[in-house]
Amino acid sequence: MAVVASANGARGNAGHAGTGGERETLYRYLLVKNAELRELHLAIGPEDGIYLMAQIPILEVTTERLDEVVGATLTYVEEIYPTAMTMGLASLYRRRKKS
Repeated sequence: MAVVASANGARGNAGHAGTGGERETLYRYLLVKNAELRELHLAIGPEDGIYLMAQIPILEVTTERLDEVVGATLTYVEEIYPTAMTMGLASLYRRRKKS
């Protein structure tokens, strides 16, 4: 079983993800974050989409385990997504000021 949360809201625009240097900076950021993640990992799809993925052996699938993975997914998306979008699609994505 695989749980995939796509952080790829701009799938059609992935080809416009900045210059090579900006993309390299984004991928470096994602690799560093990937090393810090527990339970999940980041992957880059064939269309340059960024995916947050988890793999759970079928014998470990329980309500509690799924709750842990979904909770971790939400935490990591909130932590990683804004910075990644700012780095990769700065012209399309602007952070909102926290109120």
